[in-house]
This record gives sequence, structure tokens and C-alpha cells, in this order.
Amino acid sequence: TLADMIYLKSGMLGQAYETYDENKPMAISLVIPGRMVNYAAYMGIDNSHEVVITLKNSEVLYLDPEAFEKLTHDIKEDVLHYCMGCIASDYDAFTCMFTGDTEKRGAFLYKSPADTCGTPAGDGWVRVPVKLSYTVIASVMYTTKKTIERLIPTWQDAGLFRPEKDATLINTALFKQLL
Repeated sequence: TLADMIYLKSGMLGQAYETYDENKPMAISLVIPGRMVNYAAYMGIDNSHEVVITLKNSEVLYLDPEAFEKLTHDIKEDVLHYCMGCIASDYDAFTCMFTGDTEKRGAFLYKSPADTCGTPAGDGWVRVPVKLSYTVIASVMYTTKKTIERLIPTWQDAGLFRPEKDATLINTALFKQLL
């Protein structure tokens, strides 16, 4: 049987995947508002158990399989089209998140929300309405807080990003160079 598909209306979730690598048993990706979790099970291409972690106060909507079957054909097609788009956009993320290169995982962690939910802030900067603690970043990247404490200031000094009170300014062109 299929599990519920989860739509994130607000907040932030982390989605954990088993890597079957004893040195890094889990890879975690961020789920930002406007995205769904468990879309692959709806498409019948994955039935693995997913772990979802609430990283910030979040509001979610559920679409269970019975409710999905009651939707009109056009709405079902729209949902499945959306799911196909998720798969396409997640491909690069999964490739990067499963790499052993911590700097590349971190670059993708910052670049991805800039590309999907950022708003232009001038001169090549994008404002992302998220500010992550070092602890959350370390957890999502499956690395130590000490590594993040070393990496983040280096990136700030290089002009890759600037934290604000409730957001982060990201220089996407510089992050693309890291990838």
C-alpha cells in the first residue's frame, strides 16, 4: 500500500534516505515550502521507507491514496506531472548529496533553495527566507558541527553568502563554481 503524500505549506522539513554506506548511513535533503514528500511512492517507482524530520515549525497537508483516487482525471494528471518535475529537479540533488565531498554537499544545500524559492536581491544575490543553525546544517549534511564551523566562515569571507536576521543572501554564481 502507498503512504500519504505530504505537501509542505510552510516551514521546513528534512527528508532522510538510507545510503547503505557504513561511513554515511543517511543522506538528508531539505524540503522547502511548495514541495512534496513521498511522490515517488505515488508514481509506483519507490516503496522504501522515508524518514521526515521537522526542522522548523511547519504546516503540512496530506493526500492519502484513497483521496488521490477520487480526484478528477485532470487533477491526477497535474499531480503526476508535478511528481515528474520533482524527480527531474531532485536528480542533481541526490547525485550531490550522496557524494563524499562535504564542500559540494554544502554548496548544493545553499544553492538549491536559492534556485527554487529565492527572490532576487540585486547584484547577483538571492534572498532565501531561511536561516539555518550550524547544528541543523551539520545534521542535514551528515557531518560534524566542527566541520560546519570551519566551512561557513570561509564561505562568508569569500562572499558566497551573508546571513540576515530571518533570511540568507546567497551568491548563486559563486556557489555554482563549487559544483
